[in-house]
Amino acid sequence: MKERIQFQRQDGKVMEVDIAAISDCGRIVLVEVKKTKAKTAAKIIDDFQEKVEIYQDLNSNNVIISAFLSLGGFTDEAIGKCKMLGIAIVLMFI
Repeated sequence: MKERIQFQRQDGKVMEVDIAAISDCGRIVLVEVKKTKAKTAAKIIDDFQEKVEIYQDLNSNNVIISAFLSLGGFTDEAIGKCKMLGIAIVLMFI
């Protein structure tokens, strides 16, 4: 498991994922963590999905599984977006 994984888009923008766990079978779990009391909104999910897609392009031989941990929960729109995109969500309220 690695924390704070940085990678670049083709245009040079540096992106970062909070956690990447790599299995022996080649699967990579990417996890975004938000430690705020505020609910995570759909825009933040869109930003994470962009990171997942870029990371997948850079690691095309691996299966990427994405998950999102939000200590403050998610807006209804964000939950719907996660379901649509196949992002696992972890609900923890502080």
